[in-house]
Parts: sequence; structure tokens; C-alpha cells
Amino acid sequence: MTRHFLFSALLVATAFAHIHTAAAQTFPQLGATLIGGNTTGLTPAHVAPLGVLALGAYVGWKNNQGLDPNQFAAQAKALNPNLRIFIYTIIEAETNPPSTMAEKDLEIASEPWWALTSWPDGSRVATGGSGHYAVNITTNTRLLDGQSYPKWRAGRDFSSLLGPNLSVAGLYIDNFNYQPPVTAD
Repeated sequence: MTRHFLFSALLVATAFAHIHTAAAQTFPQLGATLIGGNTTGLTPAHVAPLGVLALGAYVGWKNNQGLDPNQFAAQAKALNPNLRIFIYTIIEAETNPPSTMAEKDLEIASEPWWALTSWPDGSRVATGGSGHYAVNITTNTRLLDGQSYPKWRAGRDFSSLLGPNLSVAGLYIDNFNYQPPVTAD
């Protein structure tokens, strides 16, 4: 009986603690994932009303006003300081040869990081259509300068997408699945 009372008292205390937190937040929070098609027509004023944004930007991206991702995020945050902007990236697929929008990842083309139908001489595994091929995102890949693909990609994304863009909150990394989307080596 005492344990039931203590458990009930703990639940009530927890509920009251969360009431204050919930009351301090305003809802609904608006968000957008603007990753498909051409995002260069966006302006900071378009996204300022949002609470969170995943922006499909890439190395060299500029909107029609000539703003790079950092300038874009800074101007949008000047309009709404609570806005959190994340740069969208997808790590499990690449075009071959890597495209301009894929930051010309020549390392992927030159290293055996592709997911193959059989190891080591199988063909690349197509995924998602439009000339995209699966990349082996496990740590069981050959090393480039002492780094597996996931470590290399994390460093590349940080240095090219976050390092020069101090006004963005982080990266939105897509396509981490609980099981592989394709069958490969």
C-alpha cells in the first residue's frame, strides 16, 4: 500500500513539473522540410514564421538574392530569433559520377565505398532512381586517410556545411533506416 502511494505521489509531482514546461511553450510549432526541387527562390521572410526548417542546401548553394546558407539563416533568424535552421543531407546514396549538388564527392567515386551486389567485384546497387547508388554507410569500409566512410562523411559535412555556416543549428541527416533499404554486400 505504501509503495502504491509513493508511486502515485511521484506521478503527481512529475505531472505538475511538466505543466510549467508545457505552459511556457507556444503551440503549434510550425516547421518545413524544403529539400526537393529548386530552393533558391526562398527568402528569409518566407521561412521566418517557422519554428524549424530543414533546408536543402549544398556546397555553393545561394538563393536568388545571392545569400549563402549562413547569410540566409542569419537574416531569417534576425526576423525570428527562435527559428532553428538545419541543412539537409543524405548520406546513403550518391550519383555516379557524383553530381554538382552532391558536392562533387570524388572520394566516393575513387574509394570502394559503394554498396555492391557482391564483394569485392559486384556491381553498384541502384537506389532511389535517377542514377543514385547506395553507399556503404557502415564502418566496415576501406579507409581513406585513416577514415571509414562514416567518419570521412561526418568530417566533410562538418567542414563544408557547418563550419562556414555558423548561423545554422546543425545537420538533418536523412535515410538512417532500421534496416537497409536495398540488399547489398
